[in-house]
Amino acid sequence: MNILPSIIAHKDLVGRDRLYNVVSCLGKSCPWTQSITSNQMLGYLESEVHELHEEISILKSSVVIGDPAAGSIVSKDAMVSELGDILFDVLMLEMMMRR
Repeated sequence: MNILPSIIAHKDLVGRDRLYNVVSCLGKSCPWTQSITSNQMLGYLESEVHELHEEISILKSSVVIGDPAAGSIVSKDAMVSELGDILFDVLMLEMMMRR
């Protein structure tokens, strides 16, 4: 299986086109991705949503404690990261449901 053209092409893509291409390449070339079920992927998605909830709680508690500058920057960065994980998992789940 030759996946090299897809990998090279993805370097030229940006934003959602790049992300969609990465997910597509994983679906075609990654043995782990090909072996995982949609129910398993849903479990990963649920875990990421739980992690986002934890980060939101941390952000709320740092504001209540009165140190919004210290805790909120880290928590906001962590929330952005968790949202990225959620988006990736949703796209992976969609790809799996199409199989």
